[in-house]
Amino acid sequence: QQGGAAEAGVGLEVEGKANEEQVRQLEALLARVLLHQQQQPHGSLSTASPTVGGPQDVLQPQSAPIDEPCEGGHRGKGLSYVEQEVLDMHHALAAAAQAEAQALHEVQASLAASLETLHAHAQAAAAAAAAPGAATGGAEPEPGAQPAAQPTGAEQQQQQEEQQRAMEAELQDLRQQMAELGDLKQQVVELDDLRQQAAELQDLRQRVVELDGLKQQAAELHDLRQQAAELQEAVAAREQEVAELRAKLKEAGRNSWKVDELEATVAELQEELNAKSDELKEAQGRLMQQQQQEPEQDMGKRVEDLEKQVEDMEQQVQQLQEKVGQQQGTEAALAQSQQQLEELERCHQELVGSHEALQASCQELQQRQQQLEE
Repeated sequence: QQGGAAEAGVGLEVEGKANEEQVRQLEALLARVLLHQQQQPHGSLSTASPTVGGPQDVLQPQSAPIDEPCEGGHRGKGLSYVEQEVLDMHHALAAAAQAEAQALHEVQASLAASLETLHAHAQAAAAAAAAPGAATGGAEPEPGAQPAAQPTGAEQQQQQEEQQRAMEAELQDLRQQMAELGDLKQQVVELDDLRQQAAELQDLRQRVVELDGLKQQAAELHDLRQQAAELQEAVAAREQEVAELRAKLKEAGRNSWKVDELEATVAELQEELNAKSDELKEAQGRLMQQQQQEPEQDMGKRVEDLEKQVEDMEQQVQQLQEKVGQQQGTEAALAQSQQQLEELERCHQELVGSHEALQASCQELQQRQQQLEE
C-alpha cells in the first residue's frame, strides 16, 4: 500500500506537470491567434501576457464583425462568434487549470502526509510484531524484577482495527484523487479540442484573406473585360471608317479615269476649234479673192452666204468655248477631288496605324484576361 501510494503521487505529479505544459502551449497558441487577428482588416483582439495563474485575454473588436457571405451563402455571426466562444472556453479552462494546479499541490501534500502516516504505522506494526518474539526468546528475568506490561489481545485487535480504518480512509482519498486525475485528463482532451478550434479559426482567417484577394482579382478581371469590349467597339468603328475610306478611294480612282477622258475630249475640241478657225480664215481669204474677181451682182449673194457661214462657225466656236469652260470647271473639281483623295489616303494610313495599335492592345488585354481567368 505504501508503494502504491507513492507511485500514485508520482503519477499525479507527472500528470499535473503535463497539464501545466499543455495549458502554457494552448495559451501561447491563443496569443499567436490573437496577434494574427490584430493584423487582420476585419477586426483584432488585444491580449495581455497570459499566465497559468490567471488569463488576461480581453476581447476588443476594433471594427464591425465579418458580415460577408461565406461558403453556403450564410451571413451574420461570422468569425466573431467563434472568437467569443474560443475565448470563453479559454478563460474557463485557464481558471479550471489554475484550480486543478492548486488541487494538485494539495493532493501532493496529502500524499506526503499519507506516506509519513503509513511509514509510522508500518514501523509500529513491525515493533508490535517483534515485541512478543523478543519476550519469549530473550533471557530470563532477574529475580525480584517486575515483568514488563504486555498489551492484551483486545488492545492489539483495537490497534489493528484503527490502522485498518486509517488505511481505508487513505485508500478512499487515493480513489478520490484518481477520480480527480481522470477529470484532469478529460480537461486535457478539452484543451486539445480548443487547440484544434484555434487552428480552425486561423484557417478561417486565412481563407477570408484569400477570399478578399480573389474578390479584388475578380474586380480587375471585370474592368479588363470592360476595357476589352470598349476596345473592340473602337476597332469596329475604325474598321467602318477604313471601309468608307476605301470606297472613297475607289470612287476617286474612277474620277481620275474620268479626268483623263475629259482631258482627251478637251484636247479634241481644241483641235477642232483650231481647225474651224483655220477654215474661217481660209473662207475669208477666198471671199476676198472672189470679191476681186467676180462681178458686183454676185458679190451680195456670196457675201450673205459667207456671213451665214461665219455666223454658223461663230456659233460652233462659242459652243466649243462653252464646252471648254465646262471641261475646265470639271478639271478644277477633279483637282479638288485629287487633293481630297490625297488627304483621304493620309487619313487612311493614320487609321491603319491606329487599327494595328488597337489590335496589339486587344491581344495584350486578351492575354492578361486569360492569365487572370487561369
